[in-house]
Amino acid sequence: MLGAFSKFVNPAFYTTAFNGMLTRTAPEVRAGKFMPAIKFMMAVGAIGYVQEYYAIGRFHAAHRKHETEHALAEYKAKHGSAH
Repeated sequence: MLGAFSKFVNPAFYTTAFNGMLTRTAPEVRAGKFMPAIKFMMAVGAIGYVQEYYAIGRFHAAHRKHETEHALAEYKAKHGSAH
């Protein structure tokens, strides 16, 4: 278990991954293709979405669930359970 974790702590892992990405992407950029820019924008968007959900979205989801439970309990108190 520690061996798997130590792989992510080692800076060489990230250096190798980054260099591999540059090796694959550089020829496309030199050829004037727009696909690397699209991939970069999609990656930035995905990372931003995940960060926003982690920072804010989960609280909104929990609040919405709480409001739904409260409204359902209020409805059952006023109208009784039909089932």
